[in-house]
Amino acid sequence: MPAAARFLPHWTLRVSLAVLLAAAVIASGCSDDDDDDDDGNDSCNTEALPVMDHADGPVLTDIVLECQSGQYLNILATITDPQGSANLDQVNQRIVMYGRPDCEGTLQYEVTDDVSSGQEESFGIVLERDTNPALFDSICAAPNWPVEVHLMDIDAHHTLGIVLARVID
Repeated sequence: MPAAARFLPHWTLRVSLAVLLAAAVIASGCSDDDDDDDDGNDSCNTEALPVMDHADGPVLTDIVLECQSGQYLNILATITDPQGSANLDQVNQRIVMYGRPDCEGTLQYEVTDDVSSGQEESFGIVLERDTNPALFDSICAAPNWPVEVHLMDIDAHHTLGIVLARVID
């Protein structure tokens, strides 16, 4: 028996194993298994569609980033309101596209538009390739990209959330 082993009581080994086992159990409890986002990265705290904050407020049912002709990135969104289309008329909705897939940093691109309830609508071009070729190429190569929505209806019901927009050609 080695000299070091003679000085370690058996209970020390048992306590050490118990501590390691407890640490492993605690670490496994911290894993991200909520499946809210498709890429396994939960640093954005994304929500699954549909997104709604208030029972009478706007609901985001779909959102897409469309890479057009390799030059423009357009945002398409479908927003409904349980109180009907009139509640969304003449009320600007805001969508912010993050400049990084982990939602970090300050680079953001924003579009606003008013919408009709239940119809897919173009919010317009959020990014031209000439403005930031590396970002444009990264987004168009990705299956999805984080965007933050700020929705409101005429009655001031709000919906706010971060979702992963599908990226299509």
